[in-house]
Amino acid sequence: MKTLLIFPGNIDNSFFINEVEFSKKRFDRVVAFVYKEKRKDYAKVAEEYGFDYFVIDEKKLSSVLRVLKSLISRDSDELRYEARNIWKQEDSIVRKIKKTAYALFYYSFACQSYYKFKKNFDKTDDIYVYSFWMSRGAVAGSMIKNKTGNVKYFSRAHGYDLYENRNTLNYLPFRKYIYDSADKIFFISKQGLDYYKGKYGFSDHKLDVSYLGVKGNEEYRKRIGAVDKVRIVSCSSINSIKRLDLIISLLSGLSINYEWIHVGDGELRDEIIKLAEKKLPKGSYTFVGALPNDKVVPLYEQMEADFFINLSDSEGIPVSIMEALSVGLPVIARPVGGIPEIVDGKSGLLVEIKDSITKEVVDKVESFLNNRIDNMAAYTGYSNAAYEMWNINFRRETNYNKFYDTVEKL
Repeated sequence: MKTLLIFPGNIDNSFFINEVEFSKKRFDRVVAFVYKEKRKDYAKVAEEYGFDYFVIDEKKLSSVLRVLKSLISRDSDELRYEARNIWKQEDSIVRKIKKTAYALFYYSFACQSYYKFKKNFDKTDDIYVYSFWMSRGAVAGSMIKNKTGNVKYFSRAHGYDLYENRNTLNYLPFRKYIYDSADKIFFISKQGLDYYKGKYGFSDHKLDVSYLGVKGNEEYRKRIGAVDKVRIVSCSSINSIKRLDLIISLLSGLSINYEWIHVGDGELRDEIIKLAEKKLPKGSYTFVGALPNDKVVPLYEQMEADFFINLSDSEGIPVSIMEALSVGLPVIARPVGGIPEIVDGKSGLLVEIKDSITKEVVDKVESFLNNRIDNMAAYTGYSNAAYEMWNINFRRETNYNKFYDTVEKL
């Protein structure tokens, strides 16, 4: 039986759901190893999309005992290597202890996953192990690969799981172990691949770029007519990385008539709403809250959105931008991470922002937005180019079929 074992990470994103139907077409059986705290979410998704799942609880006593057993039996060279590297670093004792605990947390998840694999999978099956993120699941996939030797193992790498500065400890565990174990590592942006090679010096024979993708949304394609107000949408978690404070600061400097609609929720929601109340005109903004993924794009049509904005400090290539482009919304964004690979001078506007909004940035953005009111031909050109950027580079069917063609050749 041809089986795909996938570590999808959190279910509170569209990544796994976008891809699972393609994996099901290529494999007889798809099985997800999921985090205990996401059990209820995965139960619903597994029923809807028709795949099996096992819950991994790395905090169980049995998992801790397996880590201790591997240390005592000296069957964990990768853990010793990681610990030695941590304690060689020029860092405080407290941070070294925290990094060690973080590595043990990853390793405990891997031990529990390997135990679950050994107990539930037939050795005669043709098994492919896939970690959607280069995080806990990637360490687990590495352990399964090394302890069995007869599986194909590959991982994707995105943002928080790739860039060390996205981590509060400025540390990501088991980078060498994952690279040595993987048959292939796929990066969601060319910039991510270049960062990884430059950071760790690994050879590129195992490394490749594979863009994510989103489905076609032609029924919600932007309808262009005369307007007297510019409508700008954003879609993200409300946290410090996403920098909604910069969006508010930018909007507060505009002289044109606009409406801003934000989709998403997060720990800074109350703080950001208070900032908007303080800086923006009443009635010029709406916080929609979190929506199911399939409701986001229809909302753009309902709200008659004209532009999409993302001013995050760090990104891979956001699916939210792909979705905006798929309906012809030009994008305003900072050139961080892989964003210049999806937003160019035709599909949108890139603006350099350090940590605050300058008058130069406000003037540049206002001039771009004014095309929607004063220059219909120019706006139509941007809208068409946005759609073509998605159609050529980020169409789900094209990208995921190509991805699984590569996987099946491992």
